[in-house]
Amino acid sequence: MQHRTTYFISVRAVALLLALVAFLRAGLSQETLKNADILKMAKLGFPSSTIISKIQATSTHFDVSIDTLSALTKHGVGLDVINEMILAKTREQKGTESAKDISDPKTTRKMGIYLYDSTMPATERFSQLDVTMVFATHKGSGFKTAMKQNFTMGLAKSEEIKSLQGLKSRQQIKSPSPLFYFYSDQVFKSSPNEFALVRLTCSKDTREVVVSKSNQYASVTGISDNDKQSFSYKEVSDGVFMLYVTKPLPPGEYGFIYTGFSPILMNRAFDFGIAAKN
Repeated sequence: MQHRTTYFISVRAVALLLALVAFLRAGLSQETLKNADILKMAKLGFPSSTIISKIQATSTHFDVSIDTLSALTKHGVGLDVINEMILAKTREQKGTESAKDISDPKTTRKMGIYLYDSTMPATERFSQLDVTMVFATHKGSGFKTAMKQNFTMGLAKSEEIKSLQGLKSRQQIKSPSPLFYFYSDQVFKSSPNEFALVRLTCSKDTREVVVSKSNQYASVTGISDNDKQSFSYKEVSDGVFMLYVTKPLPPGEYGFIYTGFSPILMNRAFDFGIAAKN
């Protein structure tokens, strides 16, 4: 008789172990643990400590209303498991609210221009464009230009260039019509109308744009219409602006170059590239 009892306990232990293995395997493909899963584990005889460990190691989506929890206790779910379910629900709600905040354009962010991609998961929709130093250089100056101007009776031109280091931006965008958000600094309250969106020309190890041309007879200051790219914007919250291009951008290198007087942004650009389609 004693032998049969020992055999029965061994079989029950093996059955529980096999059920636990099967449940854990199912958990690998099951993304979310729900009330029905807790009830199933309780009916299979899993101890509360095992159920709690499973809750802590798995994504959850529990109904913790009073009626539902009352029904669980009537079916043998322990109070310690009920408490863990309530804690898991609290963590889930906080995580959901945090994801909403991160994906909300009105959420305060560090000053800068951000690419917004609605097709990405909520926590990855915003990616900040790199802030790059802009260097002013001149082409067509010095002795050679003076000789050219003398030979051409002053018609030879010199150019002022704005340059960014590197031939390619780290941020390469697939869409030719990207959407951006600009978060202004809180001191100078910069506006998108203080930026020029320009297409940059690659030259040796830099990306550049001509900002002025001059000779002995005339001087033309400003970025040419061929290099300027049209964009519009609207303020969606205090100091938060949505920026969007008015027509698709061809593949190439671009930058929002600051043209205002804020010392924080002076001689800065937010650069990106439009990737060519394969």
